Amino acid sequence: MFASAYLSHEGPAHEKKYATELATAAERDVRDIAQLAFKHADRQAHALESELRAYQSIGASVRAMYGAETDRAVIAR
Repeated sequence: MFASAYLSHEGPAHEKKYATELATAAERDVRDIAQLAFKHADRQAHALESELRAYQSIGASVRAMYGAETDRAVIAR
């Protein structure tokens, strides 16, 4: 988009640059918002993965605790 706007504008190079930046401002804003949304979603996904790992660790501890109790009950019989 930037290149096509730059090439289509008539005038000196510095004028082309400024005209192109003005013409593509909306697209850059959309890109920046999308990038922020992606980063937020990525951070949220990592946080949820960490929370899942914590619950998996708790579950493993509980299973180990009940497994040890079950083994003792079998030995006591």
